[in-house]
Amino acid sequence: ADAIAYAHSQRIVHRDLKPGNVLVGEFGETVVIDWGLAKELGEPDPEDPHARTASQSLMTRYGAIVGTPGFMPPEQVKGEPVDERGDVFALGATLYYVLSGKPPFRGPTGDDVLRDTLERPAKPLHEVAPGVPPELATITDKALAVAAEDRYRDAGALAQDLQRFLAGQLVASHDYTALERVVRFVRKHRVAVAVLAIAVVVLGVGGYLAIGRIIEARDAAAVEAANAKRERADADTA
Repeated sequence: ADAIAYAHSQRIVHRDLKPGNVLVGEFGETVVIDWGLAKELGEPDPEDPHARTASQSLMTRYGAIVGTPGFMPPEQVKGEPVDERGDVFALGATLYYVLSGKPPFRGPTGDDVLRDTLERPAKPLHEVAPGVPPELATITDKALAVAAEDRYRDAGALAQDLQRFLAGQLVASHDYTALERVVRFVRKHRVAVAVLAIAVVVLGVGGYLAIGRIIEARDAAAVEAANAKRERADADTA
């Protein structure tokens, strides 16, 4: 996401992002490869942008477009211009694949996958991979929104939300319930919450004991007053 964010900052879109084009080196470095379909925003396509080798089995021509079925956004399938949000969709599809083991759109042939992309939104990630943290699932789902305007504006915004998730901060894509906010606060401030809880218990116990002593003193004073009154009455009678 950071690599594509840099490309977007230079007004370059990749247009063919998929798991096979993301390499991880032995030191953990990440490299995005195969920029053959990349273009500068606002620039017309090359005269023949569709020349690809037949050996690339996942690549297909569908009308007037070239891309990878299962990872292309709907607007690219339709042959419409693709901006940064098209790459965001492909990053979301790649993240979906990483987390669930399946691409968001599937079918027996490339054309079937392309039709699936046009006919339905991706199944929500939490339904396909229930163990994925809810916030990470909503990040993925937002990146995979059917309408481009509902996605992150570019890879930089997507990368920022992913970084917030990794840092344990609130992410922009997730709609938090009151309970989720309380749970997150408690997890983030465990020590402070524990100290506060102990203080509340101590104050509660202390207050209970203090009230008990006040009641005992009041009862003792009442008994003493009653005894004194009785003694005066007895003295008057005598």
